Amino acid sequence: MASSNPDTIGCGDRPDGISLVRVDAHDPNLVAVWTLLTELRPQLTLQTFAQLLIDAVQMNLVYEAAILEGKAVALVGWRLVTDSRLGRHVYVADLVVTTRRRGLGLGHAVLAKVVERTRELECTHVVLDSGITNTSAHRFYEAFGFTQTALQFELALN
Repeated sequence: MASSNPDTIGCGDRPDGISLVRVDAHDPNLVAVWTLLTELRPQLTLQTFAQLLIDAVQMNLVYEAAILEGKAVALVGWRLVTDSRLGRHVYVADLVVTTRRRGLGLGHAVLAKVVERTRELECTHVVLDSGITNTSAHRFYEAFGFTQTALQFELALN
């Protein structure tokens, strides 16, 4: 994985040695990271993901992968946002842990790192969306301390 300064993420009594590293369009493990993200976003093509990473710089969107035993096992995409409701906050666009590694505390460790960075950026909130039928994710976020504050609506403009 390409990264300038990976941060180690502690997982308490769970597996150690997890690093969170920034992912860009030139990452040598781009295909592996994209494969992980397709567990959450199955419609996403490799070409679209690579372009997203190129465009991410202008959108203040950061993708970081959690590394365990040298493999990408979790991925988070987040950005700094300012709006009239919350002011400066971090929006988590994507959070996924590979199915084979769920239940090990990896998602919690990655999300804790996002919260830490949010505080460092002097923001007031972390915000994310979750698919309406993804009840296991809802339980995970609520156990972490998130509360449901809104419903999201979208209009497809084919």
